[in-house]
Amino acid sequence: MASLELFQYYFSVVVAQWSWILIDSVVTVGLSWALTMAQPAKTLAPSRPTARLLGPETLWSAGGQIALNFAFLSGGFGILYRQSWFRCREFDASAVDTARWWLLGDSYEAEVIAIICLFQFINAAATFNFGHRYRRAWWRNWTLVLYWASLMTLVSWMCLADPNRVGCFFRLNCGTASVLTNELGYPQPNWSISSYNSPLGHNVMPTSFRWLLWAWCMLNAILAILWERMVIVGPVRQWIIRHKAKDEAEEEMVRLEGKEGKML
Repeated sequence: MASLELFQYYFSVVVAQWSWILIDSVVTVGLSWALTMAQPAKTLAPSRPTARLLGPETLWSAGGQIALNFAFLSGGFGILYRQSWFRCREFDASAVDTARWWLLGDSYEAEVIAIICLFQFINAAATFNFGHRYRRAWWRNWTLVLYWASLMTLVSWMCLADPNRVGCFFRLNCGTASVLTNELGYPQPNWSISSYNSPLGHNVMPTSFRWLLWAWCMLNAILAILWERMVIVGPVRQWIIRHKAKDEAEEEMVRLEGKEGKML
């Protein structure tokens, strides 16, 4: 969320109003509830989970996700600014009515922020669905799996599809009706679209870039899942625990040998 706000401030844009509502009401609240539907493991684990809110596991888990998401959000703009079609179409806050803040999302910059961050918010639930040894397998939480898949499909559709009723509702890959028809060659929309608050009049991305952006978001999601599954609760964690236990055992042996030497 902090990264989203930072990029909004930097580019003087605001993610479209309904994208905010989707994040705050459907994504965060709904997925948080779905996470609680995970069932406990059938047998007790030999060790208890960490009870430290600021312990190393918690910090590495959250810190890794934040670093990955920030890197991919930054990289998304790196890709955007390398597109020839985007140059000279950057959002200029001085050319629009900033009092209409709910329409400051009518730009490519706000659109890219919305798409990447929506995927990141949704995928966060998948990464924290791994119960390690204290809950049943992640796929047994059908409530979360189906909810997560539905939201990923919805955002994928808005990212990849041509102008449509759903995308225009969220101000993604859409534009003023006359611009879509006369300049971009799309059929006349049969739904109402508020005029875009930008000189360009639309934020429809080329099809090739939509697929590139979608693939970038999927790579972000896969790496975030691998970080949690392989590092935080997986083999990397087990290796660190074994290595630490071995070091502690060697230190204890040296300490005991020293104590015995003094007694002799």
